[in-house]
Amino acid sequence: MINRVLNTSFPFIGLLLVIIVFVIVMDKYALKISHTPQYIDVPAIVDDKSWNSDYISEEDLAVFEQKFLNDSLYLNATKYYNSKKYDKALQSLLLLDQYYQNDYFLYFKIGNIYLKQKKYSKAIDAFQKSLMYKADFGPTYTNLAIAYSKSGRYVEAEKIYKQALVIQPNNAKILLNLAILYSKTENWNQCLSYAEQSRKISGNELKSKALYYMGLAYSGLDDIENAKKILNESILLKPDFVLPRVHLAYLEIDPEKRINLLKEILKLNSGHSVAYYYMAKTYKELGQLENAESSLQMALSSDPGNEDIINFLADIYMYEKKTENATKLFEDLMVIDSLVPQNYFYLAKTFYTKEDFNNAIKFYDKAIKMANGIYPEAYLNKGLVYKKIGKNKDAIDSYKTAIKQNNQYFEAHYNLAILYQEMNDFQNSKINYIHALQIKPKFEKAWFNLGILYDNIELNDSASFCYKKVISLDPNHLKALMNYAVNLRKHNNLPEAIIAYNNLLQKHPNYVPAWYNLAFAYEKNKDTLMASKTYQTVLQLDPENTKAMKNFAELYAAKKDYAAAKNLLIDAIDIESSNYELHFILGTIYRLEGDLTNAILQFSQVIQLKNNNIDALKALMEAYSTKKEWTKAAFTGTQIFKLKPSKDLAYNIGRLYHKSDQFNDAETWYKKAIDLGRKNSWGYYWLGKLYYENEKTLNAKKYFLQTIKIEKNHKFGNFYLAEIYYSKNNKDSALFYINKSLLKDPAYNKAIELKSKINK
Repeated sequence: MINRVLNTSFPFIGLLLVIIVFVIVMDKYALKISHTPQYIDVPAIVDDKSWNSDYISEEDLAVFEQKFLNDSLYLNATKYYNSKKYDKALQSLLLLDQYYQNDYFLYFKIGNIYLKQKKYSKAIDAFQKSLMYKADFGPTYTNLAIAYSKSGRYVEAEKIYKQALVIQPNNAKILLNLAILYSKTENWNQCLSYAEQSRKISGNELKSKALYYMGLAYSGLDDIENAKKILNESILLKPDFVLPRVHLAYLEIDPEKRINLLKEILKLNSGHSVAYYYMAKTYKELGQLENAESSLQMALSSDPGNEDIINFLADIYMYEKKTENATKLFEDLMVIDSLVPQNYFYLAKTFYTKEDFNNAIKFYDKAIKMANGIYPEAYLNKGLVYKKIGKNKDAIDSYKTAIKQNNQYFEAHYNLAILYQEMNDFQNSKINYIHALQIKPKFEKAWFNLGILYDNIELNDSASFCYKKVISLDPNHLKALMNYAVNLRKHNNLPEAIIAYNNLLQKHPNYVPAWYNLAFAYEKNKDTLMASKTYQTVLQLDPENTKAMKNFAELYAAKKDYAAAKNLLIDAIDIESSNYELHFILGTIYRLEGDLTNAILQFSQVIQLKNNNIDALKALMEAYSTKKEWTKAAFTGTQIFKLKPSKDLAYNIGRLYHKSDQFNDAETWYKKAIDLGRKNSWGYYWLGKLYYENEKTLNAKKYFLQTIKIEKNHKFGNFYLAEIYYSKNNKDSALFYINKSLLKDPAYNKAIELKSKINK
């Protein structure tokens, strides 16, 4: 089995020192958790060996054994078989085949021996020959299905079991074996259905086993209450039945307690392989790989050659980077039977672990070929390999083939959904998540990923529904609690968002991002007192959280407590000097205080850190203008104009050059403003004034006339036209324009004085 790629660590992105991935959501403060979707591989499940080892009961065979009763070869074969000397038993039966050729029952017995020897491909051949000569012999169908199942060919096993049910529709053992098969593929609904059917028509012993698989199915469906109830019923029916006790122990949430419970079972049932198997799973969960390995070795000593134990042990070896040990396990299985697809399937996984992806694909293909092309688990894992090497189209094709062969294959739907999501194909991703959740409605990771998907396409109500579903399955699910609260914030449902953040913090009281977002929600809800208190909590938990320091400083600045705001910002800059926003806010506060020198220093620092920051350039231009450093202000304006040209900015640059007595530059920028469409009276007036001051009277007159054409009573345009005509001794025209100026402002002293001169 390819090692599960369970990405449970979320590397930190941004400023908050927490081990979670964040994505900025919609506004400048709120943070949202993203999720790196996980990949699930085909799990190894322990067979209930006691139910599959006696492939057909002696009472079922009594009538057939009469046929060979007096035959010494058969008697020898039976003797060797019962003493587990399978090679000698097989030799006798193969010799017997020379005398009884084409006999279905003989091939059935030969197939059973091959099953015992774990030579599954030969067992399949023998059972198929048996069916050639008697197509309605039910036990052969059952054992052929078992051989397919043991080979990992679950789809073919399912098909054969169902053919057996046609022949023996009320056979409780076949129904139970189907339940066992579905437990292997984690198709828990089908497992539950067939186990329930078997229970209804079974005697007490088989009923106990059916109840066990019902309990297994309930636990697979996360219905732990029913699982425990049914498993206890199985024990009451058959007190010496160990498997339900093992699984009840495994349902214990606390892994340390679980190990102790399993040890108690092993004291009473020494060498029980399934107990050791589940103990190994628990040790792996705790990260105690050496103990897991030891437990599996004990399991193998009790049940030599068990494929599920071997596969799990190989997984442990791969986790421990002992890939050669894992490879040897599968090579040993191939010595027994080189034609079993499952062996190549697991060998392919070892190549995957070693990142030898070409050989991984090669052996998955070989497994598929040996399974006559029907091997959904191999197609799934081949898809994982293609995904790993960036061949997404091939990965999609592999996942789709797995689904085509098994439409209820949860892992294939889930992994296909993840891949589509990563490719931003949200529609196909959504379809596959929904299908996966129809199979496993309580799989919280799929609900969470679907919530992220709905967030991506801004279906916030649907996203919130998914996060609430995750929370209903796991009330302490940090990421879902966080994203649900953020979605409320996005809806501007601030009171409910505040409740949601507080609910999260009751369960995760030291989770800084939630405190930060809660403070921001209070701030947006205009509760500045609670916002301030909450930002203080953020800084107690994370003293170097510069985002909280910035927001808190802005709250102080809004109250005009500039000293407190500056102290926070200066501390934040000491921590994160490259954060241009901190410098900008500090510069703004200096400007509000009238400390233009320090304001200019901070705005200049912003531009050094973030070249072409228009807000900082505008603030710097304004500060230079306030200090009457006209040339610097004008130069800063030209930098802004290169980034974002506008007619008003061109006009303002012209005014600044005008004030700094730079005629040519002022003329250029005034004309540029007019060309860009700033054709109001003041644009023409100041260009006329520039010409007038530089004794270019004709040009001045032209633009003053343009000024009063737009605004006929323009106070200054008319005044300077009057002055020009007065200087030319044209008193009538001068008087005409001076009267229009005074009409605008009768108290305009300069106009009054000029009119007095004209009238002399």
